[in-house]
Amino acid sequence: MRLSYEFRRLADGCAKKDMNIKEFIAYLGPRATALLSFVFSIPFLIFIPLPGLSMVFGIIVIFCGISIALNRPLWIPAFVNRHKFSGAILSKSLYTGEKILKICEKWIRPRGEFIARNPWIQRINGLMIFLSGLCLTLPLPPGTNFTPGFAVFVLSVAILEEDAVFLLIGYMAFLVNIAFFTLLPILGWEGIIHLFGYTQTT
Repeated sequence: MRLSYEFRRLADGCAKKDMNIKEFIAYLGPRATALLSFVFSIPFLIFIPLPGLSMVFGIIVIFCGISIALNRPLWIPAFVNRHKFSGAILSKSLYTGEKILKICEKWIRPRGEFIARNPWIQRINGLMIFLSGLCLTLPLPPGTNFTPGFAVFVLSVAILEEDAVFLLIGYMAFLVNIAFFTLLPILGWEGIIHLFGYTQTT
């Protein structure tokens, strides 16, 4: 089953049911960890309003990264499990994921599986998702979550499809994210806007 079809099935099933994260993990099935980091990266890519939830989503991504890096079952703190997530929001993320994946699947396929399955590569992938999740939890202005969200998105897809080429793209996205968050405290948010504005006018 292509990943986009799996997302359609999952989206149809959770549209009308609110769930806590433990229930959602059970619903996702055996590939829950990478699927979870994928699903919770999508709202940051399409700027879905997440009042009070963006930090929770970031924390979930952090623990997904730890689980992948250590190759252990996913553990989520009790205070996160107390949150009930709207079935409508979960379903919207999954439907959006399906649309994105239908486009990406033209280029994504299992390539270099021996690299993608390497335990040390998996540790690196988990560490990058963990660090990107930390960036997602920072109390920063809207829009700054796009670069870590995109890195988590690409790495998660690469893990799910065992695509070493897409993993390389994920590593590049992670480096861009690190560069962005390194520049942010130096230039400030207004400086970043001015920098991009200046770039667009030249």
